[in-house]
Amino acid sequence: MKRIFLVSAVVLIIISVNQYCFGAGYKTWKCDWQELKFDNKNFFDVETILEKSMNNILFFSKRTKDQNFILSYTSDRGNTWERDSFLYTGNYLLNSKNQIYVYDRPIPRLNIINAWTMFKRGKMINIPIYIGDAFFELNDSLLVAMPRFNINNRTNLVYLINLNDSTARPIGPRDSTGEICEEFQQIRYVYKSSIPNRICFINYAGNFYYSDNFGDSATLFYHDYDTFLRAFPSNNGMFYYCKQGPTFQVQVSFNGKPKIIDLFNVFIVRLKSEEGVIDTVFHTYTQPNNMFINSTTAKLNNKGRYISLITNQDSLFYSTDYGDNFYMVQFPQFINMKNINGIEAGITNSGEIVLKCYDSTGTGRYLGAIGKPYPNPYSVDITPVDEYKIYTSGDLKIIEFENTDFLNSDINIELYNIFGQKIENYNYQISANTIEINTSRLASGVYFLKAENNEKRIVIKLLNSN
Repeated sequence: MKRIFLVSAVVLIIISVNQYCFGAGYKTWKCDWQELKFDNKNFFDVETILEKSMNNILFFSKRTKDQNFILSYTSDRGNTWERDSFLYTGNYLLNSKNQIYVYDRPIPRLNIINAWTMFKRGKMINIPIYIGDAFFELNDSLLVAMPRFNINNRTNLVYLINLNDSTARPIGPRDSTGEICEEFQQIRYVYKSSIPNRICFINYAGNFYYSDNFGDSATLFYHDYDTFLRAFPSNNGMFYYCKQGPTFQVQVSFNGKPKIIDLFNVFIVRLKSEEGVIDTVFHTYTQPNNMFINSTTAKLNNKGRYISLITNQDSLFYSTDYGDNFYMVQFPQFINMKNINGIEAGITNSGEIVLKCYDSTGTGRYLGAIGKPYPNPYSVDITPVDEYKIYTSGDLKIIEFENTDFLNSDINIELYNIFGQKIENYNYQISANTIEINTSRLASGVYFLKAENNEKRIVIKLLNSN
């Protein structure tokens, strides 16, 4: 561990003077950003947690220096703000019923806030922790909570909160004395599996366990000590973390003298299920001048199938399929990334990116934006095919190809509007040498038809004037 921390410190010095954008080689998706406004930097910080409720309220949280907790929220993209504060707490939870759970101390109380009306009621629950690294809903009546991990603590237990009887208990298999088994007394991460009511634990030794009976027993299914390089919050039943890649040597200068040190590439991997098989989600820092991921250079957030990912503070990536594919998203033009020294990209359940960054110029201020990326039809590679012509017959747009080879193989057809949004409900038919698009259900405007097979791809501009 000492070697890892030493290498980390050295690499951070190198990264601070060698910035590199990882956008090259990734398809770029468009995003119609809408600006967010922040009224007072004292209520926000770089590590803020952000969520969006079912009724489009944006929530931001901040831990103060005294570990107090401020919950800020806005329903009009930051033009007006409301706030609530709680004593000595940590994470908050926006649940499936559009309720906010905030655990309060020193009085052991769970505040339950209706996100539709912001009406708050308290529920007394005796749980002797400051919630930090994990707080999630297991089902309608059970919550899982864990304090922020501290390597110096002798124990770091996970707690199960029962809303029905207002109780809380530490969870994990117990030994013959009735105490939690030693390997479950220092839990580093806990997350919710994609299997209902299954909880996954990762202890400090890098052992992965799952439990289907709320911790009474557990099954070891994976081991990886390198998990501790960096792990990310898990909100979709999978686990994402950084794993060490190939090592190499670089020369750095210490006190004016050259020194050769060993470094390693890092890439983000995904544990998709409790079968214990990982796959690479995102290769990064493969350049000699970008070699390490830490909490300031890579930030991954996930909700359902959507992922937002910030790398090296200068590149934003987006995935709609749990990380099978990533697309680069340009930052808003009204944010000058040259002046940014802290940035977060949250993700909502509907795939919107909530961007918050700190501009260090002048007295310093927070800037933000919200938007949902979508494919950019203008950026599609266009492969020439044989000549074609377009004509209209009633509600049909008919595209006739001179050569039939293009349509005689398996072909995929997609239609986009001028904003790059995919049209789902429209009718088309393919014959020997034509594609017929029924425009009766399409609004007037400009559309782009993308057609591709295994060898060729075309994009055709269509004008509909219903």
